[in-house]
Amino acid sequence: MHPSFIFAFILLATLSMVNAIPTIFGSCDIENVIKISVNLNPDPVVPGQYDIFDVSGTLDSDFTDTANIYVEYFGKDLDDPILFQLCKGCQYKAKTPFKISLNVYTPSVLSDSYGIMVYIKSENLDYLGCAMALVGDESPPKDASALPIPR
Repeated sequence: MHPSFIFAFILLATLSMVNAIPTIFGSCDIENVIKISVNLNPDPVVPGQYDIFDVSGTLDSDFTDTANIYVEYFGKDLDDPILFQLCKGCQYKAKTPFKISLNVYTPSVLSDSYGIMVYIKSENLDYLGCAMALVGDESPPKDASALPIPR
């Protein structure tokens, strides 16, 4: 086999594996805010298409349908957070597990490095839960003040 074909095959195999790496959500490093779980389908997200965000967790505070969940892509030239009503007509007590699926439009242009943040805020705009993923070669910020979190 010709060496250039071997190189091309290895390169294609490597690139396909990079695209297969799942998006891993960690905590947002905000004091006293619970980390929530986020799973994506498809994973990784596809620019310009809808993605299912399965969000779940157990929060320390009661919440009702006045709480909102935000999905925010951050990076170069990205839009404002997308706001969803957490649940319609619901009422969850603290320490009660919840799960919600969101159909989220992915921006049509994503840079090589970007982040996704999913967070829940009460009607008083207190953070109840949060998760964040950094995609690409961007290194995580050193403290919460460097995050693009609305304060």
